[in-house]
Amino acid sequence: MSQNRNHRHCLGFLPPRFPRRFILQDFRDWILDFDQAAAREFGRYGAEYEAARGADGLPDADVRDLQIAAIARSQGWTVATRNSKDYPFVDTVNPFAT
Repeated sequence: MSQNRNHRHCLGFLPPRFPRRFILQDFRDWILDFDQAAAREFGRYGAEYEAARGADGLPDADVRDLQIAAIARSQGWTVATRNSKDYPFVDTVNPFAT
């Protein structure tokens, strides 16, 4: 997987003292690109999201969440998140639930 500018942007959300290089080294096979398959899925996912939440629902969505959902669906993966409500049409798991 490529280590492009978008990955560095996401790493910017980590605490300042967090060793970012370890993320790219240890998890490089888990960093997925927003490729053509994900882009196609993004369109389908956005349409489902808008149909379910109405015309005003899509502008309220976080584009980053929609992209994560599209990448996961295009790969057949499950999204691990505390906020499953942000991913209504993709399989999710809360790794923090007891």
